[in-house]
Amino acid sequence: MFTGVEYLTQDEVSALIATLKSSRDLAIVRLLLGTGVYRNEIHDLNIESIDWETKTLRFNGSRPRKIPLNDETYNALSSWSQERIDNASNALFTTSRGKPVRLSARAIDRLIKKYGEEAGIKKSISAQTLRNTFAVRLFSMEPSLDNAAYILGITAPKALRRYLKAAQMEKAGGVPREELLKLDRRPKIVKQITNLIQRKPKEARIIEPVPINKEDSTIGRDALLADIRQNLDKGLSTLLTGEIGMGKTHLLKLIAKEKGCLYLDSPTPIRQFLQKICEKYCPDWNKRLPQKNRSGVKEITELLTGVFAGCARKETLIIDNLDKLRLSDVGPILSLADYFVILAAADETKERLKQVWWKFKKIELPPLDSESEKALIKQLTAGMVIEDYNLLETHIISLAGGVPLAIVEMANQLSGHPKIKDTDVRELYHESGVRYRDWSSLLFVVWGAAMVFRFLALGVHSFENYILAGFSMAVIATATRILRSFGRR
Repeated sequence: MFTGVEYLTQDEVSALIATLKSSRDLAIVRLLLGTGVYRNEIHDLNIESIDWETKTLRFNGSRPRKIPLNDETYNALSSWSQERIDNASNALFTTSRGKPVRLSARAIDRLIKKYGEEAGIKKSISAQTLRNTFAVRLFSMEPSLDNAAYILGITAPKALRRYLKAAQMEKAGGVPREELLKLDRRPKIVKQITNLIQRKPKEARIIEPVPINKEDSTIGRDALLADIRQNLDKGLSTLLTGEIGMGKTHLLKLIAKEKGCLYLDSPTPIRQFLQKICEKYCPDWNKRLPQKNRSGVKEITELLTGVFAGCARKETLIIDNLDKLRLSDVGPILSLADYFVILAAADETKERLKQVWWKFKKIELPPLDSESEKALIKQLTAGMVIEDYNLLETHIISLAGGVPLAIVEMANQLSGHPKIKDTDVRELYHESGVRYRDWSSLLFVVWGAAMVFRFLALGVHSFENYILAGFSMAVIATATRILRSFGRR
């Protein structure tokens, strides 16, 4: 042992390794024992500090150098890369509780000390103790003085003498990979097996928080919004159509906020609907009506059309759920369409209201494309601690079917979790990812054909065909039950 240097024996190293409970802590200890880096250098390591192709660790601080990784160290870091949660920090080692942040140098010493006590090691160990252990092993291999100084990041001769007794070492250039590999004292067969089953590292990603107000998000809808604005500027009434959850209401509210115009969530009941318009554009409307509170829909409509009859510029009116309009209330809407530029939305354009639809230029909202889905998921999950972001992204996309509301609702389901685990992701479910087909007509035809065939078989006294037809009818009955229960595509 070198005088004044505290280090671990091989038995103590084995005992320490056996107590490690997480891949992160194992990677830290293996890194100290396999490269002899400083504690602060471990704190400063970033995800890009490792070159997985060349199995090299790069340091860019006050002691810039590249150190090759032996198999034990490489495998430990590779395992940690698989479990490290992608987050906004580019730190290689992050905290395991709460929001992931860079692991402090003091925390590194604390966890090493804790594991040392659990292993029954009498010495009070720290990151420096493990660095010393590496240095003692390195000098026992008699490396060149320059190589040893390069690996340990030491420039002062006095510091090297802590590990040297007295020996004139032969100088050699380059990074001494072979000398470092000698420090791996595992049996040869164990090394060979490990090389065959090396775990592939996972490329880490930095998940930056997206500083966007989610209520004002237009991801995947920018082109549609441009068309809507263009129509309104031209004075063309526009109708947004599409399945439930495609974001029609969201776009209506965005335009209403942008233009400062009136947003009405439904055209029914029609009297209240018209009164809200009056309150916005004709505050003294109640006084101007002949019978005040007893005036009907017709009188209120005439008042509104009279107010705007002489206006050169039409006001914009935004109406949601226009397909809920009653057939008896079509007249007032048609009258308003002559004096307002209307932006409306409908889940379906019912035939009974075709007179109303004729007044509008239609824009159908399609499902989001894959890239827009990914961008929306990233925005909605910004700041969440996610164990496997790729799994979450793939799972939500498979369930959402391009429906923005489905993505929003599934993200909301996860928002209360301190850490999103794989089990939480797999439990997500949304109906919009389910598609149904109506097989009733086809099954009815097949059932009828089987029944007719059975009677024919009975008529020609064909017992075999009679049994076959009966069996077919049983299969159809079973299929009907299955399709009713699992009618998903």
